[in-house]
Amino acid sequence: MFKDMDTMKISSSIDKLNNDYLIQPGDEITIKLYTRQGAQLIEAIKTSVTNTQEGGQQSSGQGVYIVSNEGKITIPVIGSLSVGKLTESGLKDLLERKFEKDYIQPYVALKVENRRVFVFKGNIATVVSLNRTPTNIFEVIAKSGGLERQLSTSDILIIRGDLKQPTIFKVDLQTFQGIRNSEITLQSKDIVYIPEKQRKFIHAMNDIAPAVTTPLAILSGILSTVVLLVTVTK
Repeated sequence: MFKDMDTMKISSSIDKLNNDYLIQPGDEITIKLYTRQGAQLIEAIKTSVTNTQEGGQQSSGQGVYIVSNEGKITIPVIGSLSVGKLTESGLKDLLERKFEKDYIQPYVALKVENRRVFVFKGNIATVVSLNRTPTNIFEVIAKSGGLERQLSTSDILIIRGDLKQPTIFKVDLQTFQGIRNSEITLQSKDIVYIPEKQRKFIHAMNDIAPAVTTPLAILSGILSTVVLLVTVTK
């Protein structure tokens, strides 16, 4: 089944989900602050060491902050800041504007170090944050909105690691034994793939529906006209 999946499309979808991801309570955010538009960062790349420039104007600060249940973090100099529902790029822009008051040409490098999995329901992809405690497939499915009728519960895949050579676990929630075997603890960056059912009959009915409903609609219109004429003549 995995061979039939478009791994390039999945990888592209994951990149988009990461870019569009909105910061949530419990996320860990690593923030590095540089001055002079990050000149020190460029020097560090060139020399493989962190250079301290004259006067300390280009020294960088780093901190790890956990987003509170209210969607806030507290940063030195700035204080309490609402970051919930911001993207990484949105938070970066906000911090640089805030730091402009106290630092020369601030440059912020940040990364959201959260624990999340990617859930694909057919062609629809969503991001689900993992609990601090071990999270299983049932909790992830519930957080993603549950299972729609057209989705298969017997061919669920948990895909882990590099998409070129992944480790794949198959989950069958239609049998008692399958449910017992589904107590796999999800890890950060796992992919949960829930395919659609093989609905050949339904698809066939959808294809022939216009051919059936159009004549019926015409016949219904003719019958209505006949009834109206009979009523009028009386």
